[in-house]
Amino acid sequence: MLHLYGIVESQDRGDGAGLDGEPLVSIPCGDVVAIASEHARPLDSTPVEEALWEHERVLEALLESGSVLPVRFGVRFAGREELRAEVEPRSPQFAAALAQVRGRVELSVRLLALGDREPPPGPEDAGPGARYLLGRLEERRDAARKLELVRSRLGPLAVAERSQLLPRPGTPASAAFLVERPALEHFQRKAHELAQDFEDVALVCTGPWPPYNFVDEPVAGPA
Repeated sequence: MLHLYGIVESQDRGDGAGLDGEPLVSIPCGDVVAIASEHARPLDSTPVEEALWEHERVLEALLESGSVLPVRFGVRFAGREELRAEVEPRSPQFAAALAQVRGRVELSVRLLALGDREPPPGPEDAGPGARYLLGRLEERRDAARKLELVRSRLGPLAVAERSQLLPRPGTPASAAFLVERPALEHFQRKAHELAQDFEDVALVCTGPWPPYNFVDEPVAGPA
């Protein structure tokens, strides 16, 4: 069984070990190379935290030496021929995607609410349902204002950006930025400065990460 980590440009990128300490293998697939680990026994289909972090560690190591199209955890194939059959027909598309992210990394910016905050109340003369909905609307507007500030200050420092309003409870907004490697420290410094402008939310900037948000899912695996 093969556990797939990502798609890269050259065959000399498969050093090191993956899940369960198995060595990484480089599998040429037309214009690109798939990086996987080969396992004699089936892997557990239920991901555990340790395995997820091992998968991420491999991707971060690949990112240090060049561009990579990250594959999300759990994409597996019975053997090399099955993997090639999936990847090789789309290798020109993958090669073009690798060129787009070459020399670039992803940085994540999240706005986190400080403490447990309820949506702002609506007008007193409205009914309970209307007050709740109006409060939710104001919450969304407030999140949109904060996100626009993030985008206006950090967006010009990146080559691409993807953002979400209220992606989950306690997170008014999140954004991913694709940043040229030489601009990485400057972006992080500006994000730290921007964090000082918020009073009721914390701005958290993490990365660099593989460009999960800026490539289509490279390989979904067999149905």
